[in-house]
Amino acid sequence: MKPQILPICWTALFCFALFSCAQKTATPFSNNAIATAHPLASQAGKKMYEQGGNAFDASVAAGFTLAVVEPSMSGIGGRLQAIYQNEDGAILGIDASTEVPANYIQSEKKHPYGYPTIGIPGVVAGLLKLHQDKGNLPLSKVMAPAIEYAENGFALLPGEASRQEMVKKELHEFEGSAFHFLKKDGNTYAAGEMFVQKDLAEVLKQIAQNGKAGFYEGIVAQKMVSDIQNNGGILTLEDLKNYCVLPSRVLKGKFQNNTVH
Repeated sequence: MKPQILPICWTALFCFALFSCAQKTATPFSNNAIATAHPLASQAGKKMYEQGGNAFDASVAAGFTLAVVEPSMSGIGGRLQAIYQNEDGAILGIDASTEVPANYIQSEKKHPYGYPTIGIPGVVAGLLKLHQDKGNLPLSKVMAPAIEYAENGFALLPGEASRQEMVKKELHEFEGSAFHFLKKDGNTYAAGEMFVQKDLAEVLKQIAQNGKAGFYEGIVAQKMVSDIQNNGGILTLEDLKNYCVLPSRVLKGKFQNNTVH
């Protein structure tokens, strides 16, 4: 696997799970719904419902799929916040924010992007936590759509193509980014072109087979840390291994006579 750095702002991935779909059951639910930023991610969630999965299975499948089909917005190198309602009505959530490496020292020098800005990613741990605690289906089944799109490709949508084009100059600065996100002629992929990410598929397979250890330990973690430290970053294997998802502190308020969490 060739390391990659995609210098596009990673944004939080929000997964919402309805309480009516949260319980574990072997029978399909009658009120399933899912909405995401990309049709393929929504279809991945729909497939989970069709196989007897609940809203958590659907959300996790959609989350991993977004990391493949919309990497500039929802990649596995980012952070995650999730809020959901339990079957007993309680509003809960998880906090899988990006964390600062343990050996970080504050400096006057600022880096807008690149290796020195890399923290401990939370998306993978957050999605796995949601699945482990509340999911119905095996992880391999939940991650199958994401792996399929990474391995066999998909047609790039205009929004993703535009965002990658906007940072073409930055992509050229990093060997891994250029290898993964630029064509042989040095240009980014255009809308409608097939975008294949076989190395990302291998990473997702490691996660599907080994859970959290498949990303935060082992060969994937070793390659990440080696590449980052060889290029001015400070992330360590201990940083990755020690990463923990936290429970969210859910705030409650009122807006136009509606209760908002």
